[in-house]
Amino acid sequence: MYYTRSGPSHDYTSCKAEILSALSDDCVSWHPEEGARLLPEPGELRVVCPEVVLTADGKFRMYYESQPAAAADGTLPPAVIRSAISDDGLNFVNEGVDCLADPEQLVSFGSPRCVYLDDGSARLYSRASDGSGDVNKQVGTTMSIVCAVGDGLSFTMEGTCISQETAVESVTVYAPAVCKFRVGDGWGWRMYYAGWGGPPTRGYICSATSSDGVSWEKDPSPVLAPDSAWDGVKCSEPDIVELDGGGFRLFYEACDGTAEGETGVWRILGASSRRAAL
Repeated sequence: MYYTRSGPSHDYTSCKAEILSALSDDCVSWHPEEGARLLPEPGELRVVCPEVVLTADGKFRMYYESQPAAAADGTLPPAVIRSAISDDGLNFVNEGVDCLADPEQLVSFGSPRCVYLDDGSARLYSRASDGSGDVNKQVGTTMSIVCAVGDGLSFTMEGTCISQETAVESVTVYAPAVCKFRVGDGWGWRMYYAGWGGPPTRGYICSATSSDGVSWEKDPSPVLAPDSAWDGVKCSEPDIVELDGGGFRLFYEACDGTAEGETGVWRILGASSRRAAL
């Protein structure tokens, strides 16, 4: 598992973050590995939302959200999607490429997810802003989930997959996790993503299906809603794995809301399903 550690500040103009990893034998109990997998480089404030895939030549490629450091006036430039490469899954080297970035610096990209297509190309899903409001704090900003296709480093935009349309998406949509699932004799695509709505503001795990991976139909209700002692105010940033014994496990970021301002302890939680297609 690759994950983000950030803090201690919650001020988005100064909060630093790095990418760590953990190992598990049973997909339930996880043990952090020593050291960081990726640290911010000079000029970067934080690196977050890691997505690691195997390349055709057996290497590990990490896509991640890179937040440039604040400008002289204290504002943050839009985030971009970058990549890093590794031979062993532990030591990653920045590839020096902005996989998704707006040359006009009006759109901020983040929370990437990558899937390989049958022709060997790669499709990169990402959160995107429209450039209005505060794109870093996601305040007053229209958010969407977009996709782009390419060779793994260079990508061409395909279009918008998910827009803000429902009550649980009124604040933001982001953090897509995409997988194939069986539909009759063929295959389709399922996306899990974070939807935030309110008031009061809460985070939910939503889902959608697609026959081509570009055009999506939303499911009517969230897959997970905040309702326990561990995720009382948010379920967010999902990722999905298929278990060896059958079924699926959904990992997600949670916050219990036990501190002032409905913050509190943040955790990575898991939820399981035995349904073949979730």
